[in-house]
Amino acid sequence: MFRISALFLIISLVACSPAERPIEEATQMVAESDSNNPPELARYNEYLWCKQGGNFSQESLSASTKAWLEATDNAGIANFGVYNLAPKFSDPNFDRIMLITWPDKETRDSGWETYLAQNIQASLDEQFPDVEQCGGDNWENVYGFAAYKTRDASVAWDRENTEAMVSYRFCSYQENKEPEDLRQLVQGEFEAWLTKYEETYGASSYDFAYLAPDFDDEAVERNEGVPLAFDYAWMDFWGNAAEAETGYSAWAETGFQTEFDAVALCSEPQAYDLTEIRPMQPEA
Repeated sequence: MFRISALFLIISLVACSPAERPIEEATQMVAESDSNNPPELARYNEYLWCKQGGNFSQESLSASTKAWLEATDNAGIANFGVYNLAPKFSDPNFDRIMLITWPDKETRDSGWETYLAQNIQASLDEQFPDVEQCGGDNWENVYGFAAYKTRDASVAWDRENTEAMVSYRFCSYQENKEPEDLRQLVQGEFEAWLTKYEETYGASSYDFAYLAPDFDDEAVERNEGVPLAFDYAWMDFWGNAAEAETGYSAWAETGFQTEFDAVALCSEPQAYDLTEIRPMQPEA
């Protein structure tokens, strides 16, 4: 399903490719925004563009996903989560996006190293030829981000009974603005507004994250609507589409977006329906 090749893993695990920004650099950039109270890494996200093959069907995808998860479990690669992102828009670059979440990049590197050593992909390719290609021909469509959060959602997403909604905006800081300006705005007025919002509408599954790209944003392929360069991506999450609509409407009435725009300019949001394939497991 992932077609992980030895060349790709050697490049990504042993050294930074020309398109990759070292995670240490991204982490330092965020941490330096407030040296007395630096944010902690919440997780490491990998996004893979996926295109359907000639043998694709929902049945073949489900079977290949099941076989892949069983193989990784048998290999002892347990500490990751998998989510399906179905775009709420049409894009020629992908039919869906596979999101893999790790607790950190070191765990990610170790997981892929084991995956290669166990030669898992060759067996999957034999069982499920031309079902789906994820990551591009030469793995140019795998995008890693360090995810930072300042709060958790008030209520958990009902994973078993509802389809969540997530959106991404790609942002660049205005001149003379930096991460600390954004942090002050988020942890001040924005989180205060979220508190008032929940006093009116009740506890919410809304969540958000700051995603620092772990690659050279100017050197990679991008889909339509993503700017040629950006400093970070902003993720909004809701447990269901109805809650997202309510949140968007309430936000639009505040006029507060202009204060965010004064700190950073962001692209229009790109929205996806999100379903959980496998939750991120704790370390054994």
